[in-house]
Amino acid sequence: MKHTDNKKNLITLFLVVLLDLIGFGMIIPLIPYLGKATGESEVMVGLLMAIYSVMQFLFSPFWGGISDKFGRKPVLLFSIFGAALSHTAFAFCTTYWMLFVTRLFAGLFSANISTAMAAASDLSTPEKRTQTMGLIGAAFGLGFVLGPFLGAQGASLGISFGFGDQFSSLIAGGLCFFNFFLCLFFFKESLKEKTKNLKINFKKLNPFLSLKGASKEIKNGVFLFFVATLALALIEVVLFFVVQRDYNWSYKEAAYGFAAIGLVMAFTQGGVIRPLKKRMSEIKIIKIGALLFSAGLLLAYTLIPFSLFSVSILILSFGYALLNPALSGYISLNAQKNAQGATFGITHGFSALSRIIGPVAGTLLAEKVALRTPFLFAGVLLLLALSFFIFLNSKEK
Repeated sequence: MKHTDNKKNLITLFLVVLLDLIGFGMIIPLIPYLGKATGESEVMVGLLMAIYSVMQFLFSPFWGGISDKFGRKPVLLFSIFGAALSHTAFAFCTTYWMLFVTRLFAGLFSANISTAMAAASDLSTPEKRTQTMGLIGAAFGLGFVLGPFLGAQGASLGISFGFGDQFSSLIAGGLCFFNFFLCLFFFKESLKEKTKNLKINFKKLNPFLSLKGASKEIKNGVFLFFVATLALALIEVVLFFVVQRDYNWSYKEAAYGFAAIGLVMAFTQGGVIRPLKKRMSEIKIIKIGALLFSAGLLLAYTLIPFSLFSVSILILSFGYALLNPALSGYISLNAQKNAQGATFGITHGFSALSRIIGPVAGTLLAEKVALRTPFLFAGVLLLLALSFFIFLNSKEK
């Protein structure tokens, strides 16, 4: 594939991931409201939120693994179409269990991020692997910003038309159908012919069994990736409570604040990673990103004026935005060429697991100890994980 074709394919892949994340972000704010409207308890609503990540944990290795054999494009097309059906069906759910089943299938099909990351790896050289992962990370950041905003607008339109808040999920489904045709007509298969004869042991697509058989470098990278995602997941829900209690922010102000975090991440991963990678290795960027991330977490733990608290959130957002693509690049470079999908399946499977554990553990710490305790816990945990990562990396050398 020529360089110009690679560039066009990467742009298409960026748009595919962006639209996928926008559709996801449009529905997330609806879930707690609709879950409570069915009369279920907070625990059952939490389960409704968690089932999406549970399915991603279980199926990220599956999609990534079969894409190593059958190609990235057919897996992306099948999973995007399935997500489109799931989002559309969500608009017509009237009971808790209908909501639960549609979110279960949405999580199953949206576990295709491992395939998208593997495609990005196919389209990049080893020297540009981290920059390419940064581009895909920028799509995540923008999706994080645009999804909830468009979801709110869709809900307003739905109310005006007499359909209700669930109109947002119809729009999300429509975006996914558009995404399907975008991928169908503009994305060219990125997997080279010589890797298509790979034999897959489907029993090893279990995330834990897959990691057991991985190299030490990949285990090391996946471990730090898991802890970094866990650190972010620990504070995501609590952050809203902090700005509400300590700084008297309204829901609207908090929404704009979260959008700002997404913009910082998108700008960093889309614009800062590329020139930074020309000057230093993945390992150095990982160290800088993790240190900034943990520093922002520890600063946010303290009872500081709002201006300094805002700075701490920007620091941790910038640090995480550096750490994420650098770690993805490190893992990809240490994976076999014909196992990129399976490797990213393991990585994002454990990332999904951290998003299951994080919100529950974070809210429990906030409730049982003190509201800002998750920031302290996340910061210390990340520093310990970074130290372990550096120790193992130096030992391997």
